[in-house]
Amino acid sequence: MVLLEAKGLVKGFRRGLAGFRAVDGVSLSVGQGEFVSLTGRSGSGKTTLLSLLAGLLGPDGGDVLLRGRSIFALGDAGLARLRNREIGFLPQGRSLLGNLTVLDNVRLPFHLARRQGGSRQRALELLGDLSLAHLAGNRPHELSGGELRRVALARALMNSPELVVADEPTGDLDLGTAASLIRLIRDINSRGVAFLVATHDLDLCRGLGRVLEMSGGRLVDGASAGRS
Repeated sequence: MVLLEAKGLVKGFRRGLAGFRAVDGVSLSVGQGEFVSLTGRSGSGKTTLLSLLAGLLGPDGGDVLLRGRSIFALGDAGLARLRNREIGFLPQGRSLLGNLTVLDNVRLPFHLARRQGGSRQRALELLGDLSLAHLAGNRPHELSGGELRRVALARALMNSPELVVADEPTGDLDLGTAASLIRLIRDINSRGVAFLVATHDLDLCRGLGRVLEMSGGRLVDGASAGRS
């Protein structure tokens, strides 16, 4: 069953006096529990596309459907709720709030979504699953790059989304740490969470699912690989 679908997405920007399309008529779908890798060189439009799919940017044309419903018909408040409750987003680079502990960074989406009940136990369970429970009281500046990325992944999973959108999750990690993170993502995906991952390192995601390639704001022919 299709979980997320993009239809003819277009997003343009201006650079000086000239305009350009960072995303130019892109259509794609992500099924429930699927793993989709999005590859392409820097500047190909991957980050802009992911921001559109997660509702962080509005399109100039086209639409994004979640379970068959347009996310952009929800309005700003509805989009905020959707991002907090239904789509986990793992941004590129370091995104944790430095004034919060690791535990409170992970708990944050729960409270932004104004969910009822306690968040502490859920956050601690996620940190435990990612071998980070011993760092719950630390601040982000005390963590390594790999630890920071795993905390960001825990935060993206806090509200039990069906889909996680991840932008270059291994981009600034050494090879061993990157491979470890991908193994964690593979395990989470095997439990039924769909992933759409933009990456420059196809080898790390090879064998996980479909591979799409982006160039000049458009999807081009990409490789597909079954699970290993």
